[in-house]
Amino acid sequence: MPLSISLTQELAQTNDKPRRVLASGPGWKILLLDLRKGGELPQHSAPGPITVHCLEGEAEFAILDEWRTLRAGDLQTVEANTPHAVKAPLGAVLLVHIAA
Repeated sequence: MPLSISLTQELAQTNDKPRRVLASGPGWKILLLDLRKGGELPQHSAPGPITVHCLEGEAEFAILDEWRTLRAGDLQTVEANTPHAVKAPLGAVLLVHIAA
């Protein structure tokens, strides 16, 4: 079944949680990470591989404590069970996180 998500509508909803599930199914999920200036998700790992797409802003993203900058349009993949973290030190950042 095709999936259609409006990020504009999702962002218009007031929600204090920086991370929320947009859609999910057996073995996959799509998360929206909406971090404000100074926001962060501490180091964690996922049981399967993930892809993170920076849609807006600039994020600092760490894989195994090696930090890199993600800018709008950048994609980052992370292998299963690999520690990673994200923060938005400069301003708001919008990321979509796809987990298998």
